Amino acid sequence: VRERGALTLRPERVALGDVVRAVLPAARARAARAGHAVDADVAPALPRVRADVAALHEALALLLTAGARADVALEAAPGADGTHVRLVLRPAPPPGPDAT
Repeated sequence: VRERGALTLRPERVALGDVVRAVLPAARARAARAGHAVDADVAPALPRVRADVAALHEALALLLTAGARADVALEAAPGADGTHVRLVLRPAPPPGPDAT
């Protein structure tokens, strides 16, 4: 919730995988319109994180929108300690020789 330029966060326990999966369709559509692709590898059992759902959704959408200028790959995996999540946004590898 934004009030007079300030951002008020309402943190709660959220399933990060659900938020990531919710952002992907729009991000993929934007990338496709720009002639690019968004690939995602979202681990099935990501830990729940404490976050403001709306702010997290917006942040992920902004990251993937920026990535829509090139093919990108998003990886969401549990951190080594099992209580954190690692998000990696990187250029997608070029298609292999068998790609059409």
